[in-house]
Amino acid sequence: MNRNYVAIVVGIISLGLFIFAANFVAPQTDYHHAKITNEEYNSIISSHKKADDSILKDLKFNSQKVYYAEQDNTWYYSIIEGNKDAYNPRINTNGNSKLRIAFKDYQNIDEQTIASAKTLDFIAYNDDYYSEHKLAVTTLPIIAIDHEDEILSDDDIEMEFELFDNRKNALKRITQTAGKIHIRGKSSATFEKKSYRLNLRNKSPGEHDRNANEPLLGMREDDDWILFANYHDNEKIRQTLNSQLAKDSSGYGTENRFVEVINNSKYEGLYTLSTTIDAKTLSFQKDSDGNYIDYLFKKWHWGRLDTEQGDEAVDSYELKTEKISSDKDAWKTLRSYLKHTETEYDHEYATTHTDIDSAIDHILLTELSANIDSANGSPFIKNILYAIRHKDSDYIVSYIPWDFDISWGTGYIIDALDDTSYQVSPDSYIDYSPLTIGKLAENNEEIREKIKTRYQYLRQNVWTDDYINNLLNSYQKDIFNSGAFKREKERWPDGYYSHDELDSIRTYINKRLEYCDYWFELREDEPEPLETL
Repeated sequence: MNRNYVAIVVGIISLGLFIFAANFVAPQTDYHHAKITNEEYNSIISSHKKADDSILKDLKFNSQKVYYAEQDNTWYYSIIEGNKDAYNPRINTNGNSKLRIAFKDYQNIDEQTIASAKTLDFIAYNDDYYSEHKLAVTTLPIIAIDHEDEILSDDDIEMEFELFDNRKNALKRITQTAGKIHIRGKSSATFEKKSYRLNLRNKSPGEHDRNANEPLLGMREDDDWILFANYHDNEKIRQTLNSQLAKDSSGYGTENRFVEVINNSKYEGLYTLSTTIDAKTLSFQKDSDGNYIDYLFKKWHWGRLDTEQGDEAVDSYELKTEKISSDKDAWKTLRSYLKHTETEYDHEYATTHTDIDSAIDHILLTELSANIDSANGSPFIKNILYAIRHKDSDYIVSYIPWDFDISWGTGYIIDALDDTSYQVSPDSYIDYSPLTIGKLAENNEEIREKIKTRYQYLRQNVWTDDYINNLLNSYQKDIFNSGAFKREKERWPDGYYSHDELDSIRTYINKRLEYCDYWFELREDEPEPLETL
C-alpha cells in the first residue's frame, strides 16, 4: 500500500469525522462546553431567526429539573448540596439532540456568581431558530405553585404544588401534590407581597381527595404549611430565629426552612416555609368519637376584651382547632379564663389554671426579642396563642409563642427606604404586666424568682451567645450567599431591606442580650448604650 493511498484514506476518514462532528450534537453536554465568547454568541444570533416563543421547553442539569419562570424568562437552578458536578452540570434540553445551549461571555457558575445574584445569559438554538433566556442559580430549595383562580384571603382555591429539595441526602428530590391555598395574615395581608397558607392534598381516581402528609425539607410529616413572606422584616430572619429559640426553650416553636418560590410561572421571591402550631404540635387529646377535647385560640387583635360569662365567640379571638364536639364549650372555657385573669383578676384562679412554665418561657422570649407586637404595656394584648387543655375535670392554659415579625428592633411605623430597621432601642424594656404572668409575678415573689432563674438557665444552656451567633451565620449563608436576598429586592423594590446583610441586626441582638442579662441579674454592670446602628 503506497503512501498516497494511505493519505487519501486518512483524508476521507478525517473529512467524515469533521462532517459528523459538525452535524451531531450530543443530547447531553456539560456547562463548561456550553460557554462561548460574546463574538460566537452574537454570530449564532445573526445567523438564526428569533423564535416567536421559547424553543426550550424543558431543561435539566445533572438530570435534575431546572424551573422556568415564563413571565421572567428566567430558569432557576437549585444547586444540590455536596454534588461534585453542581458547578459544571451536565445539560439536557428536551431530550432533543438538535437543540443546543450556549452561555454568553464564558461566565462561570461559582460561589461568587451565586451570591451576587447575577443571571447568566444564554440562548437555545437549533438549525434555524433561537430563543434568549436567563439562568439564576441558588443554593436554596425551590417551590413552584400553579393555580387557575386568584388567590384569596378568605377562601381556599385549588393549586398544584411542587418542591425541589436540594439537600444532600434528601430521600425524595421532588415532591408533587395537589392542594389548596389562601392568603394568610391580617395586617400582613395588606402588603404587596403576600404570605400563604397551604393544605396539601392527594386526589384519588374517583376525584376524592385526602390530606397529603409530606415531610417537606426534612421537617415533620404534615399537610398544613405556611409560606411566610417576611415582607416587613428588613433582614428576613425574625420569624425563623424566634421560632427556633421558642422550639429550643418551650418545644412549641415551628420548624422553618428558607425557600424561593415561583408562583404561576413568575418568580415570587424569598420565603420561609414553616410548619404550623396546631393540635398535632400541641399533642391535643381526643374523645372516643375522634373529636378534640382541647382547644387552641389565637388573640389576633388589640381589640377590647369582651369576657362576660357565656358561650359566644370573643371579639378579637379566633378558635383554631377543628373537629371539636362543641364550639360553645370551647368559647365558654375561654371566657371563664379571661374573666378571671383579665377583667376580674383572681390570683388563685389564675395560678391554678395557668401553665406557669409556658407563660414564663413565652414572656422571656417576648422580652429577649423585644417583641412589641405581643406585649407593649397597653391594657390590651395580641398575637398570643392560648392552648386550653383539659386536666381531670378542669383545664389549664398554656401560652404558645407566635408571630415574630415585629421584634428585634422593628417597630410598627417603618419607612421602607430608610437605612435602618430599628425603631425599638435595644435598651427598651418590654412591659409584660398586662399579661397574666405579669399579674402573677406582681403578687408572688416566688414566681418573680422563677422567671429570673429560668432566664439564667436558658442563657447559660440554650440561648447562648455562640448558639445565637451560629444561627445568624447559617441564615447569612441561606439568605445572602444564595443570592436570594438580592433577587427578593429586585422582585419587590418597595419592600423592606437591610443595607449591610446581617451586621446591624447581629449588633442589635448582642446588645439586647447584654441588657436582658442585666435586667435578669446575669451581669452586674449596666451595658453601654449603642450610639448608632
